[in-house]
Parts: sequence; structure tokens; C-alpha cells
Amino acid sequence: MDKQTNKLFIILILLSILNLIGVFFIFPKLPQEIPLHWGINGEIDNWGNKNFIILFGFLPIIISVGMYYLPNLDPKKENYLKMSVIYSGIAIWLTLFIIVSDWLTIGAALNILNLDQNKIIPIIINLILGISFIIIGNYMPRIKQNWFFGARTPWALTNKTNWKKTQRFSGYIFIFIGMILLFNIFFMNNIFFIFSIIAIIASILSIYIYSYFLYKKETTGN
Repeated sequence: MDKQTNKLFIILILLSILNLIGVFFIFPKLPQEIPLHWGINGEIDNWGNKNFIILFGFLPIIISVGMYYLPNLDPKKENYLKMSVIYSGIAIWLTLFIIVSDWLTIGAALNILNLDQNKIIPIIINLILGISFIIIGNYMPRIKQNWFFGARTPWALTNKTNWKKTQRFSGYIFIFIGMILLFNIFFMNNIFFIFSIIAIIASILSIYIYSYFLYKKETTGN
């Protein structure tokens, strides 16, 4: 990766370390049990020992450090230079998303976010994920061939044309999934939740079907 990207990752890693320090600082003030999951109706449906927040606190460091070194393991690592903006952007998003999730959990545990009003948390998560999927979808066609990042079907990994077309198709799929997540904010019920899961699974499967279709078309010449 270039020097600018390296500096960005260093800043991201330092931010992750500061987040962990903050988690350790607030840890003694947390109740013994903290909320771990919110149901589709916005109510907390799973509690756990506060030690889990320490694990969550380490995740941003694991993600930022892992994504910093990951390109060095890729046989096609030279392609990361051609998409450094996209790759670093995804690293920033993943790291910040986990950090925000950490502090939303802490806020709920300390009643800073009133437990009776925690329905706002699933809305925030869906909003962040929905917008993120739409943004990523717009950048998917610019992802270069590699082994760790993007829509990595077996047929796309072995053919550049298949890769380009699969990433473009995946971009539309990501935008569609993002829209489903945004609509989920307005229809937070069991029926729409089940519909959303089915639609998302079908959408992901369609990427593999499309890539395989391209492969068959290429090999048969039709």
C-alpha cells in the first residue's frame, strides 16, 4: 500500500487503541450484566457478563491491524495499490462501526440510553448498515481481482472478465440489500424480518449463480 494509506491505517489503529483504553476505563462502572442483543422489536433479548465488552473492545484493533497486513498475504497484492481508497474506506467503516456498537452497548448498560427507549438502537444499526451497503455497492465495480476482498466466487477469481462483471452485478445487489435494511426501519416486525432475511440470502446466492452463468457462457462460447 502507498504511504498515505499506511498513515491512515496507523491513525485507525491508534484510534482503536484509544477505544480500548476507554473501554477499560469505563469497565468498573458497568453493571455485572450488559445488553448483548436487541430483537427486531427493539427490545433487549440477550444479556451477558460485562466481560464481553472487553472482547468487543479488542475487535477494532484486530480488524484494523488484520486489514493492514492482509494485502501482504494476497498473491495479487499489487492490485491493492489500484484500489487503496476503497480498501482503506472499508477498513475505516468496519472499525468505526464496531467502535460505535461498543459505545451504544455501554450507553445502554449505564442507562445513558434509557432501556425503555432502546428501540432507537436497532434503527441506528439498520440505518448505518443500509447506507453503508449502498455506498459500498457503488464502489464494488472498482474492486480489482484479489483473494480476500469483494465478491470472490471461484469463477471470478480465475477470470478477469468474470471478476469485473461479477463485481458490477454485486454492486447492484449490495445497493438492493442496503435498501432492504433501510426499509426495515419502517417495518420492524416478524413478517418483514423474515422477508428481509430470505431476500438477502437469495440476493447473495444470485451473485454466485450469475458468476457461474458467465463462466458457462465463456466455456461453451454461447
